[in-house]
Amino acid sequence: MLRANARFLAFLLKTKPIFSIEEITGKTQGVISGIAPGRSTDANAALAAAKIKADYFIKMTNVDGIYEKDPKIFPMARKLDFVPFKDLKKYAKDGSPGSYGILDKLAMKTIVRNRIRTVVMNGRDPEELLKLLKGKKIGTLVS
Repeated sequence: MLRANARFLAFLLKTKPIFSIEEITGKTQGVISGIAPGRSTDANAALAAAKIKADYFIKMTNVDGIYEKDPKIFPMARKLDFVPFKDLKKYAKDGSPGSYGILDKLAMKTIVRNRIRTVVMNGRDPEELLKLLKGKKIGTLVS
């Protein structure tokens, strides 16, 4: 399913799906998915972003961004518009499967170590991604 989603999103964005780190060179553009079994898609994408020295990493998830607390448990939790690199690890969980928090530990370490500006946003509405790509402030910026 991950590969099908990558193909579909790549088609919509008029780019290509990427399924191996070896496909990534220079300023490759594309939608990445399913690179290495046993590693999260977030970690794969962050490692690929580091490899090409990407300007941005976009994490599409089921919430509108990073919250000060888990909004499923704390409905009044405030969404953060900005999180500095040094504070990103505050939003990690233990890293066991299904318990990553907003990003897993390897993805977070890669983003922070390589200082990759990251946008965490809701991926349920594809229009939001198009707005982001056109410059609208969406989600949470990690920088």
